[in-house]
Amino acid sequence: DPSEAVSKQKQVRMVNGKRVVTRSTKGWELLCEWRDGSTSWQKLRDLKESHPLQVAEFAFAAGIAEEPAFNWWVGWVLKKRDRIISLVKKRRTARYLKRDYKFGVEMP
Repeated sequence: DPSEAVSKQKQVRMVNGKRVVTRSTKGWELLCEWRDGSTSWQKLRDLKESHPLQVAEFAFAAGIAEEPAFNWWVGWVLKKRDRIISLVKKRRTARYLKRDYKFGVEMP
């Protein structure tokens, strides 16, 4: 139900003089197309847990990443993706994987 979704104005509130951000996916559903061609509406809560990277990339591409249901987790997921990709790239070119010497003896 879209009326249950947290608005941008209500996302941030003050508690004991501290700024508190409400983290909620309530009221959001996304239309998913499955491999067999069928479609269904799924709650954002479920999709965020099962396919976080795909949902984050979709939110960024669709321009809804700044909505209250997305803005508190999408950036973290995309940064995590970038860190993993950079580690994989580094691992391929890492010196310790190029075994020219083993126990001080040059390998053929």
